[in-house]
Amino acid sequence: MRQNLHYGIYCWVILGILTFISCANPVMPTGGPEDTFPPKVVEIESTPNMQTNFTGRSFELTFDEFIKLNDAFNQVVVSPPLEYPPEVSLKKGETVIFEFAKKEVLREEATYIINFGNAVKDLNKGNAAEDLRFVFSTGDFIDSLSVSGSIVDAFSGEPVADILFMLYDNLEDSVVRKERPFYFAKTNKQGTFKIDNIKSDTFKVFALKDNNSNYKFDQVSEMIGYSDEPIIVADSIQNNVKLSVFQEIAPLRLLNKELGSYGHVELIFSEVNPTVTVTAEDVGQNAYWQYQKDTIHLWYDLVDSTNWKIFVQSDTVLYDTLKVKALSKDLFLRINKSTLQPQPMPEFGKQSPFKSWVIQFLYPLSTFDTSAIVLLEDTLLTPVTPVFEIDEKDKKKLVIKYDWKESTPYTLKLFRGALTDWYGMQNDTIIKAMTVLSRRDFGNIKLRIENMKPDTNYVVQLMKGKRVLLENSFKSDSVYVHDYIALPSGGYSIRVIEDVNDNDRWDPGNYTLKKQSERLFLGVLDELQAGWDVEGVISVDR
Repeated sequence: MRQNLHYGIYCWVILGILTFISCANPVMPTGGPEDTFPPKVVEIESTPNMQTNFTGRSFELTFDEFIKLNDAFNQVVVSPPLEYPPEVSLKKGETVIFEFAKKEVLREEATYIINFGNAVKDLNKGNAAEDLRFVFSTGDFIDSLSVSGSIVDAFSGEPVADILFMLYDNLEDSVVRKERPFYFAKTNKQGTFKIDNIKSDTFKVFALKDNNSNYKFDQVSEMIGYSDEPIIVADSIQNNVKLSVFQEIAPLRLLNKELGSYGHVELIFSEVNPTVTVTAEDVGQNAYWQYQKDTIHLWYDLVDSTNWKIFVQSDTVLYDTLKVKALSKDLFLRINKSTLQPQPMPEFGKQSPFKSWVIQFLYPLSTFDTSAIVLLEDTLLTPVTPVFEIDEKDKKKLVIKYDWKESTPYTLKLFRGALTDWYGMQNDTIIKAMTVLSRRDFGNIKLRIENMKPDTNYVVQLMKGKRVLLENSFKSDSVYVHDYIALPSGGYSIRVIEDVNDNDRWDPGNYTLKKQSERLFLGVLDELQAGWDVEGVISVDR
């Protein structure tokens, strides 16, 4: 009997220990719906927020679930800024303790805002506590002024989420690089923000895509926006700040280079940079340069195999020297003897009656023999005489110009040897067919741009979605009119760039040089229907 009693007591003790261990160690819950809710403060168990005449040296915030601290040193920002770093710690997995340094002397009659950023996250899924702030005043009242506004992308004009809006009472230009903000807020999905509990003062204004979460502009990859003038926050002033953010042009980088194939060099740069020039050592090669956005192609033909060099310059400064090794042309020709073939192109087989027929090849073309080319019209295969050209901007394209008949089929025959490319390779017989569409399948856009600045260059882009279809630049006194003829039906928009530096492209801002981004104006046009005209008017005086 005594043994059974002892055994029973032993079991109860073991069960109690296991229960205690289970309760003492928080574990990640399993099963059930995914946790998407951020942790929330349990006010009754936390230090009261929004206190006046605050004399404490610490405060506590208890949450409704187990939490973890994330990069508290950078995420927790105090305004006014402190002289010494505070200590932020976690107690019992649910409570954040904030303690001022012993040497810290709080300002008199000041409202303090402790903004936790993304420092507090739940233990399970890492959901950050939203807009977590602790506010108190060392005086009789809490500052109650506010600033709100919106932030957009300087190029697209679309709202940008998770951008820091920052205010500094230090008005030095370098403050955004050296100090954390006096006040800050983060934009929501609509690109809007609001900061409360601001004192009456004059502030320098910035917006920042803070990639490394240190509240400073210290990376070239970070987007920044700024106001040319400080703002004044006062009782009688309503501040609705609008900023656009941009990424400064990064220093030139050559991202990739392909030098290992005879006849072709490809250089891919970090961006489209008009200051880049590429030249080659003259060793008797026949060379053709082709510029495509951020890529430069060099097509060359060299009779005698030898080593040679390519020179990359930026703003007349030598950036890099590339060595091109001697490569065998005979081997290249043996491998590629059958590559003079047309390349697939969008809508191949359908032809606008208003445009030339273009056939693209893999390598630049050198010559063509019209006696070996036949164009046949309609179902009767009637021979016709078009005009053939090699495109000057892209020598890989054969252009066929003709007054096409609507709703009519055409057959092109390129007999053996009709085309010769840069390397002396010729085509086998190629037969291509296409049908010309009806003029009723197309519509026209009549564009009018108003309120332009005299003697200012503008770039106008016709766009379909995010793709630029046509682009032209011009200078006009005040009004510009242009007709886009024979466009396929669909949705179109017009983008106008105020090109202040006359380089025929959009340039982002540069904070160091105090240059804002070049202004952009976007006009979305009515849907273009086949056989109809659409009129679009865009004003550039905003």
